[in-house]
Amino acid sequence: IWIGTMFHEDHADAYMASFGRSSHLAARLALREITGSAGVIKRGERAHRLGIVACSDAKEPAEAARHLAEELQVPAVIGFASSKSVVELSSSLFLERDVLVVPALNSSALIRDIPHPEGSPRMVWRTAVNTESRAEALARLLPDALEPLVKKAHPKLDPKDYGVALLTRQSSAGMAFSAGLGAALRDKHPGRYEGAKRYREFRFVEEKEGIVRNDLTVADLVDFEPEVIILQDVEDLVIRGIVAPMEDRCDERAKSRPLHFVPGSLVAGA
Repeated sequence: IWIGTMFHEDHADAYMASFGRSSHLAARLALREITGSAGVIKRGERAHRLGIVACSDAKEPAEAARHLAEELQVPAVIGFASSKSVVELSSSLFLERDVLVVPALNSSALIRDIPHPEGSPRMVWRTAVNTESRAEALARLLPDALEPLVKKAHPKLDPKDYGVALLTRQSSAGMAFSAGLGAALRDKHPGRYEGAKRYREFRFVEEKEGIVRNDLTVADLVDFEPEVIILQDVEDLVIRGIVAPMEDRCDERAKSRPLHFVPGSLVAGA
């Protein structure tokens, strides 16, 4: 039985490539564990060996998906480099061919709502944390744990004046996280984090125009003067392109540095 994987070992971004390599190794380890304990997979009276067909989805995810689903007709695919790929490929290719889809790295809440053919079982199951769950936890953590730390650093500042900035990627996953956190804050703390002076969202990009656009984001962040900055992730682009330049400019203004909070992983190459 061949299981397909779509990880991004050859991604142009070193941080993303490291996730692809580690994910591929994890899949191989799982295969070793399964075959080591059971030896084979039984389907009825027949025994089958389990194998992996490893594809990259860093550049042409649709091409890799068609190879696995149409040419090899695998029963399941584990991946993916982006939540966008999960949604698009599940809807256009995998589900109509009864291919089980296992997003291993993708947290977008949109994955939960991928439409399935009427009467079919659910064929999309992920192992990553749902964005909405992360947003709800952060909505509780912000006033209960982060603001007390701000109070120690700024004892004379009125808590009503604390500025909170959310820095996310300009992507479907970033927008989903932003929407989820905004909804959770409104639900759990009505009126507390509303208004441009209290809570603002900022975006970063990685396209060719990213340097110019991210420089404007840095300038806007410095002008906002937040006490807390929530970082969707801490890849090199964020640390070198946003956080470091922002702190340099804060130092120039002789302003104390903001508290940075990462709701996801702290692992990065920076």
